[in-house]
Amino acid sequence: MAAKIDKALKLVGETACDLALVDANLAGVSAAPVVAALTARKLPFVVLSGYTRAQLPADLAVAAFVQKPYRIGELPGEIEALLAGA
Repeated sequence: MAAKIDKALKLVGETACDLALVDANLAGVSAAPVVAALTARKLPFVVLSGYTRAQLPADLAVAAFVQKPYRIGELPGEIEALLAGA
């Protein structure tokens, strides 16, 4: 888990994973660099945000998205859909 962009980028570069959950803002900063790093590694991800999809920057808005607060069943369904398509 990373609360800041630099730590998130380090994790993307050093950690093996099947999927990432990315908050749209990390410590008040857009997670766009993290999304770019995940995309470059061809790792699927879900963007989580208290904002609506329409309020997100374009590079985040096109990703799989779950708006916070989310219902308990929403996140696992999105994860399963991404993994099934990977």
